[in-house]
Amino acid sequence: MKIYIRYMVSRRCKMAVEQALMRMGLQYIRVDLGMAELREDITEEQKARLKRLLHETGLELIEDKKDRVVEQIKTTV
Repeated sequence: MKIYIRYMVSRRCKMAVEQALMRMGLQYIRVDLGMAELREDITEEQKARLKRLLHETGLELIEDKKDRVVEQIKTTV
């Protein structure tokens, strides 16, 4: 499962996402700017908790498809 994250602009942001995923016990395949690929789907409860953890570090989970596309374009540019 891929999740998309807003405001990831540096290596430090990637580390913050990795730490949040580890705190939750979620296994990931990779974390890149703007996204993380998880080994398994996550529940709505896990998604809500991840959203809170990311928010604490100034990041935001992107759930809307249109917003995901916009964020991917920004990250690419």
